[in-house]
Amino acid sequence: MTEDKSSDLGQRIRKFREEKGMTLTELAEKVGVTKGYISQIESGGIKKVAASHLFDIAEALGTSIGYLLGRQVVFQSKADMETPPELREFQQKYDVPPEDVRMLESIEFRGERPKSVDGWKFIYEAIKHGRNL
Repeated sequence: MTEDKSSDLGQRIRKFREEKGMTLTELAEKVGVTKGYISQIESGGIKKVAASHLFDIAEALGTSIGYLLGRQVVFQSKADMETPPELREFQQKYDVPPEDVRMLESIEFRGERPKSVDGWKFIYEAIKHGRNL
């Protein structure tokens, strides 16, 4: 059975858009396309999306094309080498964008970082919830 990458792309876009609290119309306006076009991408109806549109969608959602395509982006930086294993596990388990992981890497409370996947999840959810207040 052939894997349908276009529907995976659409599902990731929808998931990220909804997490951001953005409507189809809002995303379409930011990207400069129609609401129907975004809807077709999200439903898997469009098999090939132009790179320029992917870039604009990723930018509007505050993520990378690599994340939207389900590709792990490998950053060669000192911060990545110091990423706690529990944070890496959290990233993989919950499909957290690399940009968000880099933000989480800087978090400490009284000189300590969370020591479990659940601890990282709690911090991440609290930050996401705080943005909606």
